Amino acid sequence: MSSTRSGSPLYGGRRVRRVRNSAAVLAAAAVLVTSACSGAAPDKDADRAAAYKITDKTPAAAGNVDSFTWSVYAEPTTIDYAYSFDFPPNQILANVCESLLRWNPDLTTSPGLASSYANPTPTTWVYQIRPGVHFHDGTVLTADDVVASLGRNLDPGTGSVWANQYKNVKSIARTGPMEVTVTLTKPDSTFNKYLAAGPGTVESAATLAKSGKDYGNPQTGVNCTGPFSFGSWTSGQSLTLKRFDGYWN
Repeated sequence: MSSTRSGSPLYGGRRVRRVRNSAAVLAAAAVLVTSACSGAAPDKDADRAAAYKITDKTPAAAGNVDSFTWSVYAEPTTIDYAYSFDFPPNQILANVCESLLRWNPDLTTSPGLASSYANPTPTTWVYQIRPGVHFHDGTVLTADDVVASLGRNLDPGTGSVWANQYKNVKSIARTGPMEVTVTLTKPDSTFNKYLAAGPGTVESAATLAKSGKDYGNPQTGVNCTGPFSFGSWTSGQSLTLKRFDGYWN
């Protein structure tokens, strides 16, 4: 599995993710600062018995786990992809929502929710939408969902943080049962690459219409296609995700 955002992807069939607020981070930092500023001589035995350690990587998955928890440095104001440009919301959305394309470890792009794509003219990009993909509510991904999701970035009423990445987009239209065509006003060497990140996020058109201005808040959450689904969000405390057993990948 690969991530489409800056948050770290998760592996190993893990069941539930709970994201704590920054108070936990501050508490941990306070312990570290207190230890570092102590005037006592270093105690090697105590160091060996420390309840925590810092590593540069996590071990390979050895099987399923029932749950796990980690902290983010701040609580997101929303998990609406149109306003999610910082680490806290993207760390969450990286595991919940997906984009048309995906970033690879070598910084190239490859198909994601678009099974393939073509650039038949300098100002045209055509995306074939992957069949058999389900949103977390069980509905099936269609070209209409892609048009609605990408189109929000063109709508001044949305005020998307990704509007600049769409500055050369003239139109986004369904051109086949599972095909979407983006027409540009002029050639843009970066547009297609951005669809591997936040600007390419796909959400259910029905969910967007139903939630309206409340989309992405603690009461409504999101309804995407990723390996984890939105569970609950207790403001000021935690945000819980659940493993999505119907994940296509």
